Amino acid sequence: MTQHEQELQLQAYVDGGLTQAESDRISRWIEKDPGARAVVDGLRRVRELMEVGEVEVSVPVNRAFYWSKIQEGISSGTTSRVANREPVRGSFWLRILVPAFGLAVLALMLRLWVSVPEEAETMARYFHEIDGPLAEENAMTFHSEAAAMTVVWVDSRGFGSP
Repeated sequence: MTQHEQELQLQAYVDGGLTQAESDRISRWIEKDPGARAVVDGLRRVRELMEVGEVEVSVPVNRAFYWSKIQEGISSGTTSRVANREPVRGSFWLRILVPAFGLAVLALMLRLWVSVPEEAETMARYFHEIDGPLAEENAMTFHSEAAAMTVVWVDSRGFGSP
């Protein structure tokens, strides 16, 4: 028997929902097992708190009146106010403008993502990385139009290596 099933049996014992034979068996189990005794004590305390802590609410009219109103509503078949509500004005425009706005935002994000800043294009013109025939050979090129010069630096050890 799993722990959950045992807890359910203890709950049924506290609620008085067991036969006399089952109740006697659970009583013997509670006397032997301190864990089961603790669970039963906790369930009894919760039951007492619920009985003491429940606030009595007085209704200005009797219960039969409320139940009769509920019965009338069910038998008449009236629908709720939410179902009878008119559609929101401008919903036609909302159905058109919301997707259009979403597409405009998407297009703007795509444009910003695809466009390359001008500084990056300028830097790409002056700095080029050249692949050499050897895998461990690196070269960097710098070109200055103002100085009318190009510098090529070849490093066979790789950049940053000692």
